[in-house]
Amino acid sequence: AFFGKDSPHYYFILGDENVVSSVTRDEMREFHSRGYGGSNMDLILAGNLPDNIEDLIRENFEDRARGENTRFEFPRNPHLKEKFIIHSNAPDLINPDALQESNAQLNISLPAPTNSDSESYAVARLVRILGGDANSRLFRNISQRSGLAYGINTMFYSDNNAGVISTNGGIEAEKADIAIDIVFEEMNKLRETPVSEEELNRHRRNSRYKLAK
Repeated sequence: AFFGKDSPHYYFILGDENVVSSVTRDEMREFHSRGYGGSNMDLILAGNLPDNIEDLIRENFEDRARGENTRFEFPRNPHLKEKFIIHSNAPDLINPDALQESNAQLNISLPAPTNSDSESYAVARLVRILGGDANSRLFRNISQRSGLAYGINTMFYSDNNAGVISTNGGIEAEKADIAIDIVFEEMNKLRETPVSEEELNRHRRNSRYKLAK
């Protein structure tokens, strides 16, 4: 819904069931040879690499067919001209025996930089502080302190020119407005007040741990 039905970002990544079920073996081979070649691939190396790594790369990949460059460049998201609010019924979230305990699924999405933008790393750090884990500001304030949600998180999607910050959570339906207000209050705090060095250091430690893990 955020991208619009005509955007390639909207496409179901596994493909249309009718197309997948009807494709022949020869068509699959043709598709593979057209899309999976040296010109469409990146070689990523990590770790304690040997000194002759360049020789090994040439030895193993130099004779491979390059193929035609058919990479698809996803368009960037256009700037939103206004806010959109979408409500949809979710009967499975209703508790008929205690309506006050019914849940709602919340999603707040905002346009954001992509991974090709210089500010993408800083945005990714801020998103983790906002709602990236159980120690994040949203989880502490909405789930632990206010008891309005079983879980809530914020994700930053920057690949393929997506550029989206998305906050999601299952919240108490009758108190949805309170939860939404807290989300925007925490966003405003990040915009107006610098993050403390203590909080930054904690996220740096977590990032290093996840990288080592």
